[in-house]
Amino acid sequence: FPYAIDMPAGRYAKKKSQAPFFSQQFFIDNHADVFSCVCMVICLGLMFQVTSHIAVAFVAPQYNTTINQTNEKNETRETVLYSIGIRDSYTTFFYTMIWIIAHAVFHEYFWEKQGRKLRLSKTKTTEFYDYGNLVVFYFASTVAGAVILFKQEHFMPPSQLWRQYPDLPVSFIEKMYFILLMGFWAHNIPELYLTKAKKEEIQKKLVLYVINLSLVLAHYVFGFIRLGMFFFVLHNFVEFLQSLDGILQIVGKRVRSIRTLCSVSLVLTKTTILAVAMAAYLFGLPNQTNPDIPTGFETGNFNVPAIRFPMLAGVASITLLHLWTFISTQLKSYNEERDRRSAIAHDRQQQKEQKKKQEEIRKRKKMAAVESEQEPEK
Repeated sequence: FPYAIDMPAGRYAKKKSQAPFFSQQFFIDNHADVFSCVCMVICLGLMFQVTSHIAVAFVAPQYNTTINQTNEKNETRETVLYSIGIRDSYTTFFYTMIWIIAHAVFHEYFWEKQGRKLRLSKTKTTEFYDYGNLVVFYFASTVAGAVILFKQEHFMPPSQLWRQYPDLPVSFIEKMYFILLMGFWAHNIPELYLTKAKKEEIQKKLVLYVINLSLVLAHYVFGFIRLGMFFFVLHNFVEFLQSLDGILQIVGKRVRSIRTLCSVSLVLTKTTILAVAMAAYLFGLPNQTNPDIPTGFETGNFNVPAIRFPMLAGVASITLLHLWTFISTQLKSYNEERDRRSAIAHDRQQQKEQKKKQEEIRKRKKMAAVESEQEPEK
C-alpha cells in the first residue's frame, strides 16, 4: 500500500506469539500461573465443608495433639503439638508448589532486573541467578533455625540435642521448619526442567538437591529433630556466606573479609558438626535407649544401631567431603598464587637483565663513538 505508515516499535509493536496451549513450552513459560491456580483451588476447598477435610491436609500440618503443660508458675495451659505421619507428604507437596511460585516471582521481578543491569555473560548470568536464589533461602533458614533453637533452648547444654530423644511430638514452628526445608529442596528438582538447565549442569545440581533432601527427610522421619536443626543451621550459615561471596565475585567486587570469614566459618562449623554427630550417635543416643518404648513410626523411636550408624555415616561423609573439597581448593589456589608470583618474579628478573644488557650496549656504542672521533685528531 503506497500510503502505509510504519508503526513505531514498543507500545504498538506486535506481541510475541505464544506457544500452543497444551505444549511443554506453554507450561514452562506459565508454570508459576499454573501452580498458582492449583494452590488457589486447594485454598478454596477450605471454604466448603465437603472438601475442607481434604484441603486442610495440604495446607495445615497434620497429626496435632493437645497436651496440658505446667510452667514455672504452676500454671497449666493447653499446648498443641504435632507428630509425624504419611499425610505430611501432602503438606510438603503443597509447600513445594508455593516454593515454585515464590521462586518464579522473585526471579522475574528482582534477579532478572539485576542481571540485565549488570550485563553479564550467559554463564555468569546463570550462576548469578543460582547464587541469588540460594542466598535468600540460606539466610532465611539460618535465621529461622537459630531463633527456634534459642527460643526452645535445645542446645543449652549441647547434650540437650539428644537427651530427650525421641523429639516427638514437636511444636508447630519446628514441624513447619522441616516441611519448608523439604519443600525447598524438592522444588529445585522440577526447576531444572522449568528453567531449562544445561545438560552438563543437571547431574551436579541434581546430586546436590537429592543429598540435601535425603538428609532433611531422614532427620525428620527418624525423629532427630533437634540434631537435624542444629546441623542445618550451621551448614546453611556457611552456604549463605559462600553464596554471597559468589555473587560478589560475579559482580566484580571481591571482599577479602567475607572470603576470610567463609574459610574460617567453614572449618569451624564442619568440625563442630562432625564432633556433635559423633558425640550424639556414638555416645549420647545409646545411653538414651529405653526398652519399654518399642521401635517404629507409632512411637517415633528409632534409637537403634541400624539407624544411628547410617545417619552418622551420612552426616560424617558429607561433612568430610566438604572439608576435603575446601582443603583441595585452598591448596590449588595457593599453588596457583605461588606459580603466579614466581612467574612475576622471573619476568622482573628478565626485565632487569635486559635493561643491564641494553645499558652495556649503549656504553659500548658511546665508547666506540668516542674512539672514532679521537682517531682523526691523532
